[in-house]
Amino acid sequence: MPGVAAAGPRDERELIPVRMWYQSMADLSRYPAYGDTLRRRASSLLRPGTEVDVHGAEPGTYGELPPASVSNHPLAYHVLLDQVVGNAIRAEREGCDVMVLGSYSEPHLRVIRSAVDIPVVSLAETTLLTGCQLARRIGLVTVTAGIAWMIDHIVDNHSLRDRTVPVQVTDPEVLEDDLVAALDEPDRIIELFVAAARRAIAQFADVIIPAEGIFSQLLADRGIREIDGVSVMDCVAVTLLEAEKMALLHAETGLIQGRRWEYPKVDAVREQLLVQHADRIPLSAAQLGGVRV
Repeated sequence: MPGVAAAGPRDERELIPVRMWYQSMADLSRYPAYGDTLRRRASSLLRPGTEVDVHGAEPGTYGELPPASVSNHPLAYHVLLDQVVGNAIRAEREGCDVMVLGSYSEPHLRVIRSAVDIPVVSLAETTLLTGCQLARRIGLVTVTAGIAWMIDHIVDNHSLRDRTVPVQVTDPEVLEDDLVAALDEPDRIIELFVAAARRAIAQFADVIIPAEGIFSQLLADRGIREIDGVSVMDCVAVTLLEAEKMALLHAETGLIQGRRWEYPKVDAVREQLLVQHADRIPLSAAQLGGVRV
């Protein structure tokens, strides 16, 4: 058409590079196999121009306890995972284009989005919103009652109560150490998942989300994509692809999180107040003054 310039073939366009910070809440020094699996998954899935830096919680964050046994305690959750806010700021300063909170606990999501201008993608929010595009009712299956309780709150936080059925828990419960041990021999875990998923399907769930990072990856690695005609979501794949998309949208259109109401950034005056506070009280919530918790 005269006067209209057509875009060239896609393979002639220069790929926009994307650098992604993937933040697992697992201590990957304890679970190196899981970290390796995440890196391989990202490499096989994303565009050639996308680089993924996989990070875990600082070594020793949970002591010898399974992370799931810590994250349902509000004070421990707040203090131990406060590090993720600093990691988001570091990610932006080091040139990352997007940050992924690769956990169904999505710690400090609102705070992090208020702290940085790069997109921040949550595994929980992303998979729930994707599920809404696939089904009227979403079934979430997780591995402990504590995580199920936390997910129940997250569903409410994202105003999706009417789109989900009650969260199902494997019987018996399974902790992170069990999941990592099952990466090579997953048959028992798969059986537990299938039984829990069928309970959700019986309540009219038409897509199933394995709502725990290692749990979901174990199932994806074994090609578990459907049960009784109902799709099983590959949570890491969905989240990685969403993060890549958001990074590209940010680069191409300047799209950022809302600053007027939900995610306002601090101005220079308040930022200086925070700097002064950090000098005086480096981590005030952690200074318990001898109080037993």
